[in-house]
Amino acid sequence: MGLKITKGQLRTKDLNQSSSKSSQSSRIGVDTCIFTRMLPRINTAINLTEHLLRRSFHSLTNLQKTQVKERLHELERHGFILNKTSKQLERINSKKRRQLKKLQKTAYPKDQAFHILRKFHKINNEALADTKLGPTSQSDLKFLSLTKDKRLFYTILGVNGEQLRDSKLIANDVQKFLKRGQLEKAVFLARLAKKKGVVGMNLIMKYYIEVVQSQQSAVDIFNWRKKWGVPIDQHSITILFNGLSKQENLVSKKYGELVLKTIDSLCDKNELTEIEYNTALAALINCTDETLVFKLLNKKCPGLKKDSITYTLMIRSCTRIADEKRFMVVLNDLMNKIPDYCVDSKLLFEYCEVICSQKSPKIEKQGMGLWALCEYFQFDKTIFKKYLTQSDFPTLVPLSHWNINKPFPLNKHVVGLFMNYCLKNKEYDLAMEIFKTLEAQNNQMLDQSIYHKYMETVITTRPITCGDECLDIYERVASSAQISITRRTLILVYNAFQRQSLKAVINKDASNAEATLHKIRGFIDSVEATYSSKLNGKVYRFNSWKFLFPIVKNLNMNDKVSTVELKSILDEYLKSLLNGEFGKEFKASIEDKRFVTLEGIRLVKVLTERIKLPSLDSEEIASLKGTERKKFLARRHLLRLKQILLEDLADIEGNSRRKGDSENTSTSEERIMEDLAELILETSYDKF
Repeated sequence: MGLKITKGQLRTKDLNQSSSKSSQSSRIGVDTCIFTRMLPRINTAINLTEHLLRRSFHSLTNLQKTQVKERLHELERHGFILNKTSKQLERINSKKRRQLKKLQKTAYPKDQAFHILRKFHKINNEALADTKLGPTSQSDLKFLSLTKDKRLFYTILGVNGEQLRDSKLIANDVQKFLKRGQLEKAVFLARLAKKKGVVGMNLIMKYYIEVVQSQQSAVDIFNWRKKWGVPIDQHSITILFNGLSKQENLVSKKYGELVLKTIDSLCDKNELTEIEYNTALAALINCTDETLVFKLLNKKCPGLKKDSITYTLMIRSCTRIADEKRFMVVLNDLMNKIPDYCVDSKLLFEYCEVICSQKSPKIEKQGMGLWALCEYFQFDKTIFKKYLTQSDFPTLVPLSHWNINKPFPLNKHVVGLFMNYCLKNKEYDLAMEIFKTLEAQNNQMLDQSIYHKYMETVITTRPITCGDECLDIYERVASSAQISITRRTLILVYNAFQRQSLKAVINKDASNAEATLHKIRGFIDSVEATYSSKLNGKVYRFNSWKFLFPIVKNLNMNDKVSTVELKSILDEYLKSLLNGEFGKEFKASIEDKRFVTLEGIRLVKVLTERIKLPSLDSEEIASLKGTERKKFLARRHLLRLKQILLEDLADIEGNSRRKGDSENTSTSEERIMEDLAELILETSYDKF
């Protein structure tokens, strides 16, 4: 439906529109009249505002006037011209302050440093005559305590203020000081660096512990650095605790209490980490007061999650328990509480090692450590059952307790522990059979130390054949590319032959004695003898004679070594003498030199006694011919050699009676010795 509008309504609307227009026109007229009346007032206000703005503008320009206007103003007021305005003076002073601040961060030139020492510290020229200033000098340490002038410190330490802001550079400089043994300068530099000297101070603590072996100094640095403004970080605590744990002797109770106090402080602040807790455990294990480690174990530390290292150290802490029953109770209780995720081969190895390290005769007799190794690692149990019985053993925690299905594989540490424990408990047959089984499998875990333990076992159990067997072991080791030969290996071979030579079966039978002697000499020829260009052949070294002489002495205990064989050994000894193996320039202890010389004299004495001659006068001696004359000359040569060796022995002992020590005298003695040695070497003892 549409909207209908009547004529009356339209007329009314037109009237309303006309009335509104008339009212608007009347309102405009009124406004115009009002504006006309107020116009003078508006003009007055505008003029006043303009005047105020003009005055403020002039005042602002007066405040920010140029240097020329300021000088003119001062000239009008005071009658003189300023040399420098206030702004110029401010800029100059600011520049001077910056330059002075920059200068304070630099080191003095050395001449100026000496001048300051003379003028302000009253050090005379005599004291400064032999003094050198610089980081490598040791003569300027006394000046560090005389002054508080940082620039002088910089000159002595070889740094500047800007470098003190670089912690890495400070650490490097501290490391250089420590390498040169300049501990005082290293400490002073770290102190100057304050917060930037944390790493440097840690290096100093580590140096005191590992190099100087002074745990007290390390603890002092740890305590004093707080007063010096050098903060303590996590590494500082770890270095201190780790150093205390690795001391050869047990640390005192006061150090243990310091460790416990530090842990309490970290625990209260909720800042304790697993690393700090573990190193603290290791340190307290090495403390004389065993109660402190158990205080730490019983302490509840919120937020600390114990890992496998923590439990390994807990197991190690049980070694401090002296009572056997309590030891086993605490150890087994601890093993039962270890969570599954912490159990690994290292933890079980530590458990076995703790049992093996106990000195209780009952545990040693039972061989519980061996059974623990057999239970947790892949040894052949059938071999163990042949030599050990499991009765009366404390019950071991089975691997199934930690949801482990099979024993852990063997490694060189486990086999080494097994060999050590067998030697300790005299289970030699078990050790030898296990070793042979592993060697037959071409096992790569048999390293040098395990072979050495096996050789020790052979020497202990088989004295009659140990020399031959150890020589065979040496040849197997030498043929292996994975195992290196060391001096220890050679010494074990020598020890084996020395033990074998003591047995009557060997030294009472001429063939056995000479066969043994040939083997050891062949070993020396192939391993230790060196080629001499002077003699155009191999020569025995000094160290070889230390072991060969006792073996010869044992084998000849019953005079079963032939004269020809003894003469052959004497020939080798003379070759070593001619090659200078026993000379003054050779570095060996006095005891070793004395021993070898004495044994050489004894060998000459034995040969002299073997060459028997009746008492003869001068005419009978002159009439000697053939073999008898050769015997006489050989005996005379041996006596001369004995006399020379006795003089050498007196020189070694410091009781020399030789007159003069000039080069000519020593040269003539060397020539006499060479001539005598050649005569002895040319003489054959086959018919003596």
